[in-house]
Amino acid sequence: MNKKQYQRLEPFLHRKSARQRVILYLIALGYTFNELKAMTVRALRAMEFPVEMQIYRDYTLSGLTSGPAFLYPSGNPLRATDYQRLVQQSTEKILKRPMSREAFRAYINAASK
Repeated sequence: MNKKQYQRLEPFLHRKSARQRVILYLIALGYTFNELKAMTVRALRAMEFPVEMQIYRDYTLSGLTSGPAFLYPSGNPLRATDYQRLVQQSTEKILKRPMSREAFRAYINAASK
């Protein structure tokens, strides 16, 4: 993700939890909801992130050693529909219209042109 794309993503990250910031960042990179649902702690730790996102990733994974990377505070894993809801609510708040994952990614990637 280049600097212009990250700047376009930043408003969506405002006032979000560390977990939500990491999820929105990964969706902007092109990860699908099912890929995020299947992502393990080990896979997320191994990924390269910009310094500012490393902090959120590390906070998200604090206390986790294995299993799914994205959990509710209760310990239950997030469902694919939870990721969709996050994208729709975030885009509706910032852009005043809900978007699909694909439309959100296209919106972020339009900054690279």
